[in-house]
Formats: sequence, C-alpha cells, structure tokens
Amino acid sequence: MTTIVATNDSRRLQFLDDYCPRCNPAGHYADSRVRLATLTAPTSLTWHGGRRVVCRYQCEGCGHRWRRADLWDAQSAGLAA
Repeated sequence: MTTIVATNDSRRLQFLDDYCPRCNPAGHYADSRVRLATLTAPTSLTWHGGRRVVCRYQCEGCGHRWRRADLWDAQSAGLAA
C-alpha cells in the first residue's frame, strides 16, 4: 500500500481534483464559477496496487471531508498499474 499526503510539493496530487459535493451538488454540470470555486485537490492518495486509487479531500470553503475510489486510476496518479 502506498499513501501520499499533500504537502507544498505534492505535484502528483494537484491534477486529481474533485468538486465538493456539499458546495456543488451539480458537479461538472454546474456553471463555471461554481465549478472553479468548489474544485478541491486531494489531501491524500492511497494506492493498494490495483487499478484504482483512493483520494481523500477536504473542502477549503465548508470543511466537508469525503473520499473517492471511483474517480481516478493509478495511471492518472502517475503510479504503475
């Protein structure tokens, strides 16, 4: 298992964004201002060696925390699949 925690130098995590589901329930269907305001980089990434990675997020606007295991694959995260 590999876990990467966000730091100032976590370039790998900055392209694995998701929209806060509490601030933006419409997701990618919302208008561009809402999408931009709710776009959140992961706070950590966990990979168990398979195709998928688990990203944990925390919204800077409302503080809501969530995790996604269905959004990004290991190749997108720069990990060997």
